[in-house]
Amino acid sequence: MLNLFLSNPTANHLINFQGTLLQSIDLNKVRNLKTNFQPPSSLILTKCFLNCIKKDHHSLHHKHKLQNKNKGVNEPCCVSCEKRKDCKKKECCWHCDQELESNFLFCSGCKKLQPPNEKSDYFELLGVEKRFDLDINKLNDSFKNLQKQVHPDKFHFHGGAEHRFSKKISTNINRAYKTLKKDNLRAKYMLELNGISSEQKIIHDPELLMDALEKRQLIETAESPVLEKMQKENEKEKTEIKRKLAKAFLEKNLSEAENYTIKLQYLVKLEEQLNDKLF
Repeated sequence: MLNLFLSNPTANHLINFQGTLLQSIDLNKVRNLKTNFQPPSSLILTKCFLNCIKKDHHSLHHKHKLQNKNKGVNEPCCVSCEKRKDCKKKECCWHCDQELESNFLFCSGCKKLQPPNEKSDYFELLGVEKRFDLDINKLNDSFKNLQKQVHPDKFHFHGGAEHRFSKKISTNINRAYKTLKKDNLRAKYMLELNGISSEQKIIHDPELLMDALEKRQLIETAESPVLEKMQKENEKEKTEIKRKLAKAFLEKNLSEAENYTIKLQYLVKLEEQLNDKLF
């Protein structure tokens, strides 16, 4: 850290940091920065603060926040950053400060892998359309392509930051894929995106619960021909429920979507029980 005592706040000052001349600062320009910061007559400056003056402060503010987060500290990089808590600059690259595009994985400038974008939902993360009846083949292709790009093995020798990011992003991609590839989990997730949980409603549908219990008992005692017939009927009913679910989500009829999601969950559970008995 560099201690600099400013006896004349209007003058230009040559700043010497650890024996190295960094730059000449016009403190009048400092006051004209788009921040609320006003330098006092006596000020402790850091190299970080000098860079804030030299470059675009908004983008550096985000870089400094990330650097401090990775170090496990919550302190601002300098007085100027403290005053920029209201900064609304778009996301910037942690390495080169370039503004990032939406749904980014890599910086278009320095090509560095970026931290996980926690604002993205599973559809955005995997780059597929946000709808219940999504194209499973496109989902599979997108998953394979993304994993090739961000697999931790590719970043083993790229340094600590990118390797950490790749492990987290790879985990997020796996979780997203496992959720979206299954019809019942995808339906539940789409409800959750709309602030609805279907978990608590299952026990309040006695008709559905009774039907599930009767079929479960039948599965325990039935022979293969009966089980195979039940399997075909279950698959037919599941196809119809998925059609209705897609329509309900498309029309934003969340009440119907919730009911069909609960029904689909039971049909999927019944399918698993039939498969266990038959195979």
